[in-house]
Order: sequence, then structure tokens, then C-alpha cells
Amino acid sequence: MGRKVLVGCFVIVAAIAAGIVGAYIASDVDDPVPTKFSVVGNPSPDAETIPIRMFGGTCGTPGSKERLQKAEIQESAETVTITAYLGPNDPRSTEVCAGVGLDAYGEVDLDQPIGYRTILDGSHSPPRPATTMPLNYMMVRDASRAGIDSVAVDEARLDRMRHRARVHMRREQRRYRRAMVRERAHNRRQRERAHARRERQQRQASA
Repeated sequence: MGRKVLVGCFVIVAAIAAGIVGAYIASDVDDPVPTKFSVVGNPSPDAETIPIRMFGGTCGTPGSKERLQKAEIQESAETVTITAYLGPNDPRSTEVCAGVGLDAYGEVDLDQPIGYRTILDGSHSPPRPATTMPLNYMMVRDASRAGIDSVAVDEARLDRMRHRARVHMRREQRRYRRAMVRERAHNRRQRERAHARRERQQRQASA
């Protein structure tokens, strides 16, 4: 009886882990699931191409990431509803792949300039306003590597972004080192108190 329960628990845990780590088996993705996205930067009113960023995984050919497979667009006078579908680079692949942990970038082409219309995320029901991700050096670099030209910036601005990224990294490193120093000091005080407590108990026991 105990062995059956143990095997059953193992099967349940394995199923949960497979649901978390393996997003899907990338096999003939005819109807991919809509994916939440964020608008990259602040597109100008005359922009007809909207760069988006999705939280994807490693599905696809070896060494590659997921990509924007398709996008459904509904335009009106006041809103633009975008439903993004994230899929593997190779829909014929049958590999089991991790579905989280990597960003995927894509571009959505509109029929007319965005103007001052609100961009809605169609993966929600009902659609909600899409979040906006401010441009930073890492985002511009990754989008450029993914072939997203609509987020390209001039060299001077890119240098400023790179400088801010380095300053932020150094600040975070200093903050981490200070936190580690505080933690080591706390642990040392805890060990000293524990040692003093043991010595006090030993003296009381020998008295």
C-alpha cells in the first residue's frame, strides 16, 4: 500500500514538473495559444510597426528561441487590439522544451499609423491595455540580435544606455557585497551567541 501511494505521488509530481518545465511538445503547432506581450519603448504616432516583447522559452531548433508565429490585429478609431501567438522556430520539431525563462521579440505591422490609439493585449478576455517596457541597453541589444529594426537607436543614445547599464550593474554589485557582509556578520554573531550559550550550559552542568 505504501509503495502504491509513493508511486502515485511520484507520478503527480512528475506531471506537475512537466507542466511547468515543458511548455508543450512542439509538434505541428496549428493553433498556438495567445501570449501576453509588452510594447517595447514608446512608438511614435506615425509608426506603423509595433515592436513587442513576449516571455517565451527554448522551443525550436537547437540553440534557438521561440518567435512570434502570428498576430491577429483588430484596428478601430480609438484602439488597436493585438493578439500575439508565440511558437517554436521550427513547427515540425517534436522536442520537449522549456516554456519559460527567455524573452522573445517580434514586430506587428498595422494598416495605418498607430497615432494616439490605445494598444490592447488580446490574450486577455476582455482585452486589456498592453504594458509598455521602457527601452534599455539590454533590450535594444537583444531586439537587435532578433532582427527587430524598429527599436534601433543611434550610437550616441546606445552609448548612454550602455553607460547607465554599467552604472546600474556596479551599483547592484556594491549592494550585493554589502548585503553579504551584513549576512556574514550576522551569522558570526549567531555562532558566538550559540558558543557562549553552550559554555554557560556546560558550566551550569558541572557546578
